[in-house]
Amino acid sequence: MKTLLQPLQEINAYSSAKECIDRERLPMHISGCMDSQKAHFIYGLSKEKGWSVIVVQNEIKAREMLEDYKMFDKNVLYFPAKDVIFYSADVFAICSLRMLLVH
Repeated sequence: MKTLLQPLQEINAYSSAKECIDRERLPMHISGCMDSQKAHFIYGLSKEKGWSVIVVQNEIKAREMLEDYKMFDKNVLYFPAKDVIFYSADVFAICSLRMLLVH
C-alpha cells in the first residue's frame, strides 16, 4: 500500500488537507481533483484515522465513489438516502406502536 500512498506526499493539497486533519480544523473542503482521484485522496487521508465518512450529492455519485473506493479498501459501507416521506412513515409507525403498547 505504500506504493499507492507515496505519490500523495508530493501533492500540496494533500499536505494541506493532512495538516487540517492533524490540527482538527474540520470539516474541510477539497476541490480540483478528478472523480477518479478522490477515492485515492480520501484513502490516503483516512489511513491514519482508520475511518472516513464520504458524502456526495446524489446516488449515482455515491455508487461511483463506492466502486472507486473499493479498489483501495474492501471494507466499505454504502447507506442510501431515504426520502422524507419514508422517515415520516417510520416515525408515525413508531408512535403508533408506542400508543398501542401504552393502552
